[in-house]
Amino acid sequence: MAATLDANAGTLLFHLNELRHPTRMEARLQQISDEYLLLTESMGKKSASGGVKQGKISLEDLLGHLREELEDNLIPLPDAPTVGNSTQFGTELLSKQIGAVVKKLNSADPVKQRKAMRLLDSVTNSDLAAQQFVEAGGDKEIDLLLSSLDTSQIHREILHIIACLSAFAPFRATATGEQVLDKMVDLINAKNRDSVRDLDLILWILSNFCAEHQRLFRLGQKTMAALIELMSHSNEQVSKHALRCVASLTVARANRKVVDAWEGFHSIVSLLDSPSIEISLSAMWALGHMASQECEGLFDQNLSVIRRIARFITMPGVSTEQRVIACRCVTNFALLNKARPIILQEDTVSGLQTIIQELASSSQETDAEEFALLEEATVALSRLAGKEIQVAESISLKTLNSVVSLISSSASSTIISSCAWCLAYLCRIEKLHQKVELSGGLDAAIKLLWRTQNPLEQLPAAWVVSRLAAKAENQERIRDSDGVVPMVKLLFSKEQDIRLAAANGLYYLSLNSKIKQLIRSLFSKLSQKDSVIEQKIKAKSRPDM
Repeated sequence: MAATLDANAGTLLFHLNELRHPTRMEARLQQISDEYLLLTESMGKKSASGGVKQGKISLEDLLGHLREELEDNLIPLPDAPTVGNSTQFGTELLSKQIGAVVKKLNSADPVKQRKAMRLLDSVTNSDLAAQQFVEAGGDKEIDLLLSSLDTSQIHREILHIIACLSAFAPFRATATGEQVLDKMVDLINAKNRDSVRDLDLILWILSNFCAEHQRLFRLGQKTMAALIELMSHSNEQVSKHALRCVASLTVARANRKVVDAWEGFHSIVSLLDSPSIEISLSAMWALGHMASQECEGLFDQNLSVIRRIARFITMPGVSTEQRVIACRCVTNFALLNKARPIILQEDTVSGLQTIIQELASSSQETDAEEFALLEEATVALSRLAGKEIQVAESISLKTLNSVVSLISSSASSTIISSCAWCLAYLCRIEKLHQKVELSGGLDAAIKLLWRTQNPLEQLPAAWVVSRLAAKAENQERIRDSDGVVPMVKLLFSKEQDIRLAAANGLYYLSLNSKIKQLIRSLFSKLSQKDSVIEQKIKAKSRPDM
């Protein structure tokens, strides 16, 4: 009996010990153990190939091997035990590897330079690695390489490593990053551009910088014109990266005008048929960005382009990424008067509803691409519902149920605000009020007003409550659901549009005498509270007498 109890107690203690977090000392000992196993395994491989003598490995051998392997970057980063939220061993080892490589970047020996660049390429794959590269002084080494670029024997290797580094914000933010951008622009605008070496890598680097919105206006019309010309280059990589630049730059209105002036629109349209999926997707992005008032005439003359892109939403066998871009394009096409009928003819609205229904039901398990698709689909549907009454009328109760569930979820602010706008646009049409009420839209809007401080979510939710408050039976329901309090609070919002929506709803609610008294009482209390706060602020700002 006693033996059984001891065994059970021992088992229990074992399981409890498994649940306990390791101490710092235990974590460090585990790291040392992992490092030792990693080194012995690495030395074992080397000894098997004849690099070292077989037999027992001494500590001195291990330390020597560690120095060698750190420099040559032959040891893979292990899944080391974590302390807090960071993998300390992995981070330290990465820092040592990058530091060792940086010292060799400007070696007088081109062979060693190439090796250092290959090693740097293999480890620089995140913002953290780029940050450590900068902290190790790597950006200054790149500056030296950049100054010798025109005469270097390893011209392509230098550009390749700059392209890898420029994909990450920590490097782009450095002074060297700014110099890289200026150098690439000069090369693109060179009179002898056709003889410029490694044009594909130059454009790759430039496209990484173009993705940052603050740089959209820096390149100028001359560079835009050069990029438009390079989109039709015979080299597919040159064409792809030039188009990536243009797709990013067309976010800015001024750049869209340049594309129009240099007849870049038709070049982009022709690239939709490219056998390269990357080029085709970039062409879609660019056209989606160009769908705006200043380019409306171009699309009016090429309505078939809108039809082709809209079909991606319902076309079978299309990738998630293609649907994401198609949804974004449809959102922008909805701003064009002649484009909207084309979109509706292609059964796009039912396609958007299907996407929302399917992804809303499994929103907790969606991957990044599917989440992006859900976001773009909700934005597109709300935009179309706001522009076309027939779209609002065609939204099914099943879709509305999905919309309401998303409003009540922990989805992104973009999804929540877009879904709330869907309800708000339906509430403009009196005959659709019942459908919104059946879906639980009123309760969802009231709960959203209670929990959010985001003006982008407050405004559509306030309009849902405001428009449904026009019906007498809903007024009591709003009061019983605690919807009066957040509506009165919105009268003190800094946003004029929100105050207007709240005032409109409170006008209808005040038609009920009991609710009118409640509104007066709440307004009085909140006004006093607001004035007290204002007086305190004034008192603090008053100079001492």
